Amino acid sequence: MGLKTKIGRLLATFRPDENLKNGLEFLATNEFHKAREIFKIIIEKSNSLKSKKTALAGLAATHMSFHNCGAEKSSEAIQSLKYATSVLPNEEDFWLALGDCWLDVKVSDFDRGDECKKAFQKVIQLNQSSADAYYGLGMLNQHLGDMQDARVCYERALDLRPGHATAAFRLWLLEGEPEKIKRNLYDYYDKEKTKTIIEIQMDSNRPLTPLELEAIRKTQKYGTVIFRQGIPSASISDLKKQTVEFATKYEFKKNTSIPFEDAPDELRKKIDEVIQKEIFQKIMPKVSFWSEKGWQSMPNPAKWIQYFPPKTGRATPFHLDHPVVCQESDWTTFWVALTDSGPGVAPSLGICRIPLYEPIDCEEQNIGRINPVPISKIMDFFGDAMVRPSFRAGDVACFGRYMLHCTVFDEAMKQERLSFDFRYVTGPARFSGVFAQFY
Repeated sequence: MGLKTKIGRLLATFRPDENLKNGLEFLATNEFHKAREIFKIIIEKSNSLKSKKTALAGLAATHMSFHNCGAEKSSEAIQSLKYATSVLPNEEDFWLALGDCWLDVKVSDFDRGDECKKAFQKVIQLNQSSADAYYGLGMLNQHLGDMQDARVCYERALDLRPGHATAAFRLWLLEGEPEKIKRNLYDYYDKEKTKTIIEIQMDSNRPLTPLELEAIRKTQKYGTVIFRQGIPSASISDLKKQTVEFATKYEFKKNTSIPFEDAPDELRKKIDEVIQKEIFQKIMPKVSFWSEKGWQSMPNPAKWIQYFPPKTGRATPFHLDHPVVCQESDWTTFWVALTDSGPGVAPSLGICRIPLYEPIDCEEQNIGRINPVPISKIMDFFGDAMVRPSFRAGDVACFGRYMLHCTVFDEAMKQERLSFDFRYVTGPARFSGVFAQFY
């Protein structure tokens, strides 16, 4: 049945529950144009507040899936959220998403931020305990030069969520980098014993319990999950041999990263086979609720083969992979070790044990949004929280869009490190709580 025919049938025989199911099916398969048409019909014809809210969330989510940075990519997402707030003006989630979308806009398109300010102030009016809204308002005030108001907002965000690392970092910068702010954050995570890094042994046949799955998904969102022997040794051995032969002959230009498309066809095919068999079928459903429920994953173009000879000094500094404020989908970076690495062995992956709930833009990345900071300041504040796990060939590390990570070296490292990494996003761009009730 064609889209026009299906839409026509929906108009003729309107059934909110059936229509929502159809819209969610299109959203789950990333057929956003079809989903939008159905959600628009539900918004227009439904008298159910629940159906209308779900359809408004679905309509906004289809636009936010592509929202990243700059007015061209932001306008449709912002317009759909402004529409949602006009239809349901007391829905906190819509106002917060609207403010977050504005934080993703480039400085050149930001003007005075009146709509952004209105959105966050409305959230606070509806919920005075929203740390996210106070943080967003602090970002806006800082951009506008209202440093005292920015301090007040960051302090309030920290009062409401003492582990809000990004608010603590911003406040630390504004206050002249006092040790007390940094120490309080570190002490909080030491005291809470928050698990931001967990390990799962994949060669065990024991099924994971629902509580274990919940812990994995919660940790992956803002921390790191390491699947030990996530890829069996038989698959790794052959893959390692082919990758070594290619990487050692590759002519590096700037760093030790090799674009996936530069690899020979046979190697790319082999890596894709391993990703499909071992990652998608076995690991992805464990780290993503939406993958388990059958939602299709969208690949990110960033896909690399990494080759680090020992003591090269070409380390990758602290960074995060997807610094977008408005999206809450299950973004996952999969980092696959092809050789052993870690302290005293080979150049290793360093990961931050303190989770970020909001992104930090680095000046050096030149993303163009408000309030970027030098990488050196990020290292000064979070460097002491870096941990350096040891990895065996076949281990798979999974982490979310905001996880700070880097490459580290030490004098005792004698071996080379080979790895490859890739990224996928699964699930609705926003409003996961609205959609989860249907599963």
